[in-house]
Amino acid sequence: ASVQLEIVGGVLDGHGIRILAAVTSVVLYARDGCHLCDEARRVIEDIRRTAPFDFTEIDIETDDALIREYGIRIPVVAIDGEERFEISVDPAAFRAAVEA
Repeated sequence: ASVQLEIVGGVLDGHGIRILAAVTSVVLYARDGCHLCDEARRVIEDIRRTAPFDFTEIDIETDDALIREYGIRIPVVAIDGEERFEISVDPAAFRAAVEA
């Protein structure tokens, strides 16, 4: 069996071993016209200027299952696949989560 790895970044240590930099993934579940979603997006974008991470926003209105799952809880923010925030995003807690 063959294994392929995607190198996303990293540095070589003194022994020539590549140490990969972890890339954090942030997903914001939101909808248009949601002022709490706008606030969450501002927090995420502000922190992203100094703490690099992948960011994706998903409009829950595009899928009935997403509406059922997130409809009354938006905005919902998942970090590396784990829901970490809903309704509001505390800037200090968010920064700590993406820099961990």
